[in-house]
Amino acid sequence: MRDCCVEEARRSLKRHRDVATCDACGALLLAYGNDTDYERTLEELSAHAIEPETFHQGSLKIIAKPKPTT
Repeated sequence: MRDCCVEEARRSLKRHRDVATCDACGALLLAYGNDTDYERTLEELSAHAIEPETFHQGSLKIIAKPKPTT
């Protein structure tokens, strides 16, 4: 996980289903407090060939979806 995303997640994501955007790299940050939603999101991203980065912040599981390149 990029340091900038970790920093933004610590500032902005406090509970299940919180969403933020990393100011530095533009990644979409998603917070999950339960395994079902977290796994479904990872499966959906994988189905669209998107490789997110993940990490844990306390009881939350964080997904960083990279900003699309155009």
